[in-house]
Amino acid sequence: MQGRGRKLRTPHLLVLYTRGRRKSSRWGLVVSRKVGNAVKRNQVKRWLREAIRHSRGDLRGRWDLAVIPSPRATEVGFHVLQSEIDQVVSTLSERAR
Repeated sequence: MQGRGRKLRTPHLLVLYTRGRRKSSRWGLVVSRKVGNAVKRNQVKRWLREAIRHSRGDLRGRWDLAVIPSPRATEVGFHVLQSEIDQVVSTLSERAR
């Protein structure tokens, strides 16, 4: 995906995306050890999974996405990450037209 995909950046997330070939969009999470210890990484993964679950139905088009949080994502909390995922979904939905 990195070779042929595009990037979308928010203050706490980097989203790599490309057009999908399947019937629905696919989401992937990449949370590196730079984010923190296992407890913090798992917390960020839970937050992102929940944010994606809420916004997934609003995404138009078929996309393959990889969501990479920055190390500062542990400091901002769920609601900020959810608003950034919503922002990504709206941007990609506009590009699907």
